[in-house]
Amino acid sequence: MSFINKIDPASTALIVVDVQNDFCSEEGALGIQGADVGMVKTMMPNLTELISEARDHKYRLS
Repeated sequence: MSFINKIDPASTALIVVDVQNDFCSEEGALGIQGADVGMVKTMMPNLTELISEARDHKYRLS
């Protein structure tokens, strides 16, 4: 059983902060300055799946 089935949607929200190209893309502001955005690129598919699961289970998203 995934953790999403153990959390009450009525009292829980998923908050996603600052997922913008400037912070997540090699072509964004940080990437252009030479920052390593590799970990963010690796994380994005997991975040996308988490958001999808939260929507499917009627969690509030902010």
